[in-house]
Parts: sequence; C-alpha cells; structure tokens
Amino acid sequence: MYHSEAKTKRIVFKGELGVFNRLQSIYHDSNFVEKVRESLYKGLPLIANLRCGLWYSEKFDAKVYFKSTDGHYGNWSFSTNRLNLHLLDIVNKFNGAIIVDSTRKGKKFPDSFSRTIPIWTCVINRVLLILKKQQQQKQQQEEEEIEWDTELNMPGWVSDSEKDQVENKVVNKFVNQLLECGADLSGFCKSVKKPLRPIWICVESILQWSDSIVNPEELKFHPLYLVSCSDNRREGHPSYRQYVQGAGDDEEQWSFGLTPQLFWSNHKEILAQNRDYIEDYISQLLLDSKINSIEIVDEISNENDDNNSNNNNNINNNNIDFGEIDKVGETNFYISDSLKCLNNKIWNKFDIILNCSEIIYKGIVNEEEGKDQVRKSNYLHLPIREGKIGKNDLFNQLQQAEDFIIKKLIENPNYKILIHSTTGKANCVSIIMAIITKYFLKYNNNNNNNNNNNNNNNNNNNNNNNKNGKDNNSEDDDNDDEEINESNFYFKFSNSPKFKVEKIDIKISYLFIEKYCSQSLPCKSMRLAVNKHLMSPKPSLVYKGYLKENKK
Repeated sequence: MYHSEAKTKRIVFKGELGVFNRLQSIYHDSNFVEKVRESLYKGLPLIANLRCGLWYSEKFDAKVYFKSTDGHYGNWSFSTNRLNLHLLDIVNKFNGAIIVDSTRKGKKFPDSFSRTIPIWTCVINRVLLILKKQQQQKQQQEEEEIEWDTELNMPGWVSDSEKDQVENKVVNKFVNQLLECGADLSGFCKSVKKPLRPIWICVESILQWSDSIVNPEELKFHPLYLVSCSDNRREGHPSYRQYVQGAGDDEEQWSFGLTPQLFWSNHKEILAQNRDYIEDYISQLLLDSKINSIEIVDEISNENDDNNSNNNNNINNNNIDFGEIDKVGETNFYISDSLKCLNNKIWNKFDIILNCSEIIYKGIVNEEEGKDQVRKSNYLHLPIREGKIGKNDLFNQLQQAEDFIIKKLIENPNYKILIHSTTGKANCVSIIMAIITKYFLKYNNNNNNNNNNNNNNNNNNNNNNNKNGKDNNSEDDDNDDEEINESNFYFKFSNSPKFKVEKIDIKISYLFIEKYCSQSLPCKSMRLAVNKHLMSPKPSLVYKGYLKENKK
C-alpha cells in the first residue's frame, strides 16, 4: 500500500515526533536539568525561558522570555517590549541564576542562548556602567575607575565575523534604545554591584561536584548559567530513534492541549500510558481537569460584610492564600491566578472583583433576589480564554471590563480592585493596561506642548503609514526612537478617557506594566488586541447610560 508524501510525513510525525516520544524525551531531559541544579552552587534559582523551557522541570522559580529570533544572523534585535528586567532583581538577590531552554535541528544551544542573551547581558552591562558614571557626576564625587565588564561575551562557536558585526553594528544602538525607552533603571544602577556574564552548559559539559563549585559571591560577575537540556548527539542516531531533541518546542503542533503544568501534575500516569492510547488519555485528562464551576460556601459573618470597603491595608491575613496576588505598582489594581484566592473572605480585602477566567464561582455573590446586592453589583464575570486563542475574546470583552471598572472608580477612586484569572495573569494585565492608558496616564503641564507636538508628528507618520499600507496597530515600538522621560508623566485616575490614544501612550503604559508584572506579560497577539481597542478611531464610551457620548 502506497501513501502520498504528505500522508507519509504525517505518519512519521505521529510515530517518531508524536506526543508519546516527545513527553518521554522531555522527562529524560528534565533529569539532566535536575542534575545541573544539584551540581551547581546551592540556592541558585531555576528559571524557564519561555515557552519551550517551561516543559523541562516542575519546580521553576521564575520565567523569562528571550526569543531565538532576536538572535538570528543579520536580524539581531533588542526588544523593549520584553526587557526581562526582573532577571536583574533575581540575580542581584541570589548572585546568579540558572536559565533552562532547549533547541531542535541538531544544535547544541538555541539562538536565544548563543546570541540573544549574550547581547542582552552586554547591553545591560553597558547601560548600568553609563548610569553609574552619571550618578558619580551628580553626586560630585571624584571619578574613580569602575571595574566593570562591558565586553560582548559570546560562545566560541559564534564566528569572529558575526561577533564583530554585532559589536560594531548593533550593540551600541541597543544601548541607546534602552536608555531612551523610558524604563526605570535607576534602582538597578544602585543595587547591581557586579556585571552579568553568561556561562553555557549542555549535556556534553563535565559538571564538577557541588563542593568544588565556586560560590557566586566570590566571582567578579553575576553568572547566568544557560542550560541547554536536550542531547544533540542522539538526534538522528539509529539507536535513539524515539528521542526527540527540543521536544518541548512548538507545543501547539503536538501537545493536544496538554500544558507543562498539567503534564507535571500527572507525569507518572501519563508516562505509564501505552503509545497507542496516550492521546485518548490526555484528552480525558484535559476534560477532567477543566473546571466549569466552583461552589463557594459563605462563611462570612454580617460584621465582616460591613467592613469590606477600603480597610484593606494588610493583604496577608484572614487565612487566605494571597501568595499569588500581585499589586500593580502604586495603583489600587491587583491581579491573581490562584484557585484558592477567590472565596468569600476575599470581600474583606477587595471592593471590586472582575473574574476573567472561564470558571464560574458559585456563591461568590448571593444570587437570591434582595440579598447581597452590594457584592452582586461589585462583581463581574467575563470568560476570556488565555493566550493566543483568547485574543478575540479579549478584544470583544475589553470594553465591558473597562466600563464596569471605570463606573466603580467614578463612584470611589479608592476602591481596591482584584482582576482574577486561573490559567495565567496575562488577561488581567491586558485589561489593566487598557484602563491605565486611557484613564490614568497624565503628562505634566510643562510638557503638554511637547506632547501635542509629538501627537501631531505621530498623526503625520500615521498618515504616511496609511499611504504605504502600514497598520497603525502593528507593533513597531522597537523602532520608535522617541525618548521617554519619567519626569514628563505620571499615573492618576481621571473620570474622562483620553480623546485619542497615541502609540507613545501605549509604550509608556507597557513599560509601567512590565516594571510591576514582568512575569505576567501578554503575548504579541494579546498586545495587538489591546492596541486595536485603544487606538480605535471612535473613542469608547464609559458605561452605557452613565456618561453620554459627546455629539458634535
């Protein structure tokens, strides 16, 4: 029996590159990750480089996102949308970090490790040195020579020619981009005492015993151990046909909806399945794990009901698990993705709750007529799927979320607002970003004229872009050379929205969000949905019937 070429490829993919072999390979590679963690200096945090790296351990301490495409030859990029500045906080606290990723195609290291992170560390080191020297001048100190590594440290397998091109063409350009993008680096200038340096580890590396590993505190730099956990020696070897290098990559193509979290919660049962039945088992597991509703029993006394407004200075009491609740800067917005979080005691801590998960929390408000009217009016459920598949849900629900929250803030600007999801905080962050851009971002009076001029220039650029067929909602912020100065703007609630949102407004708000929610940033498709909502030609209305549209 003969098959077409396309069908033959599908059969081979399902057999050799299917979910069974991939999950077995992931588990095999995770053992190497654990070995590295135990061999290196104790206490170093384990960090996943999204998205592939998240599959290779069940115990990650944090996440970063360095894209391999930013390191492709001739296409070197430095994203101001993914600055990963929280990594500086982690490294400064623990004196180093272990970052995990994987790659396909027979390579030892992904481009994210060979190029993207080395370029990033070099840019960060040079920017910090510039800021430290500026600080010396401001304090009128004698200019002492600062011992600081600003070299571009790339691995030996990157050619000298490519390294020279990166050094001469792009690094200093990226330094200027970072200095001008408006990110708040002043705190890192003071706190980070040593430069960063990448160190590469793969399965061919010889790991010493942990008692002979140098304490990172004794080094003259903060080490970033870049662990490529897949074994390129096995790829294509006849003895290892079932092994898939970089098995966690492109999960949409093979995972059937399985996530790293769900895999590690059930990995023993999944790995014990027969090859022919593993897909059915995963489908049933997904069906069983999909919670449609949670029943909540009201254990709050009437006394506590009277104390639910603005008495929330301490968010760590009442026996609620608030470990997964994050405060967004100095605003009254909070985000959460913990199932344990949303119970009736939450009303002692927050005045307004927006549930944007797909789960219905039965009992969070009393649905009986005449009962619990305050809670009922202060709670809204807008089901939004997470990630790329939920981008249309997000766009369609943003206006209702905005109307609900703004109406409540007009009632009382001091309300504490919790935005909740269960599969991640990116939807929560997207909603907050839309609101703070339209209702919170303000420019100082002495800069209004400059801002108006910038807006006029942006309008002219937009008109030119339209003539050239460019989409104003597209993300080309990395090429925006407009300098952002933190002294020019601030965030304070206003009853009325901006008449027109400009790209510079979105960029400022995104930098604010990244500063406080760096591990919950929305993906590109979600950001585009927010941009489309914000830059719609027709200004959105506040709650229908509450504030009428201005008719010209």
